[in-house]
Amino acid sequence: MRSCWCATGGSALFRRLQLAYYRHREKLWALDGTLSQSIEGYYHDLLRREGEAAGLGPTKSALFIGAGATPYTPVALAREFGCCVTAIDRDRLAALMAKRYLASKAPELPILACYGSGEEFDVSGFDAVMLALHAGRLTAPPAAMTSQEAMNGFAIRRQSDIHA
Repeated sequence: MRSCWCATGGSALFRRLQLAYYRHREKLWALDGTLSQSIEGYYHDLLRREGEAAGLGPTKSALFIGAGATPYTPVALAREFGCCVTAIDRDRLAALMAKRYLASKAPELPILACYGSGEEFDVSGFDAVMLALHAGRLTAPPAAMTSQEAMNGFAIRRQSDIHA
């Protein structure tokens, strides 16, 4: 019997296709500056609320796990709160594209983009740790995040039923 997607749910194949689209769409968006600017505006209100909840400000630092090829969230956080942001992604191509994106779109902002796994990255030096929606598929929590002594900051994890 074939499975098919309907409005009340979806097959495992459809969910995998959705996740693949979400994972790679930013690489395509990064090529179009006009499109990436309009998408960046979409996140502004959400980011403001998250940053305020985390207590971000000019003397604070944040780690953003799952930054992708177009690190909209790190850019918005740095612009809105003046904080230093480290943006990591476990996809080497996405991390390289993020560095290029930041060099062309936001060279004045205190953002470091690099390749790294959220499962292994040391979070102990950050005031806030934020996980992108698609980073919710981590198989383990970020290193040191389970230790209160190591992680005295604030953690935000976005969730969606797509990633359930």
